[in-house]
Amino acid sequence: MAERTARALSDCAQTGEDDPGWDVSVSRGFGEGKADLRAWTALTWEASDALLFVGAAGIAVRAIAPHVASKVNDPAVVAIDEAGRFAVPLLSGHLGGANELAQTVARAAGAIPVITTATDVRGVWAVDTWARCAGLPVSNPEAIKRVSARLLSGGRVALYSDMPISGQPPEGVDIASDRARADIVVSPFAGANEGASVRVAETTGKVVPAGETGKPAGVRGQAGRRPSRTPTSPP
Repeated sequence: MAERTARALSDCAQTGEDDPGWDVSVSRGFGEGKADLRAWTALTWEASDALLFVGAAGIAVRAIAPHVASKVNDPAVVAIDEAGRFAVPLLSGHLGGANELAQTVARAAGAIPVITTATDVRGVWAVDTWARCAGLPVSNPEAIKRVSARLLSGGRVALYSDMPISGQPPEGVDIASDRARADIVVSPFAGANEGASVRVAETTGKVVPAGETGKPAGVRGQAGRRPSRTPTSPP
């Protein structure tokens, strides 16, 4: 299963993705009397954009537990069972791209992606997923849940951008002309080598620089690069 999934992820033709493919490394042979999965996880955690565990989700959870710190920096973590029936994102579903990775893995393995994040299962726009796909970092990720909670409760949010916005806004999102009244602010670059960031919920009017210089923002953002290195581990 690990080898088959790795080959599929490395070959965009097999996944049907318009993507140059993934840089995937495969490690195997964990368990009693074999290599230490905890040591492997510690080694690959900081060096990888995503970790894919082949085996029980509980084993993956115990392996990653000591390293989980922040949705901003944690890698995407996905578990797929040995029979290749279900692909489950366990960590960093939106900002890290685990939900998207689980869907890609599911297509590659013929599995069912098990997505549990509220915005996804209810078809509600997620500001953090949009920001990642548009190539814009979220400068205050702790506020994401307030925007999502309002949309999930049937409310509306206002988005203001100092940069051009293309496309129609998603359901529940209004384009604001007043930055001070916006729930989501897309800030322009503030320095010669600094790009744009997204600031959500309670805005302060402060321009928070980050990202690539001059990268355009759109309500329909261009898909960003997928994780470049995805170690695959059969626990």
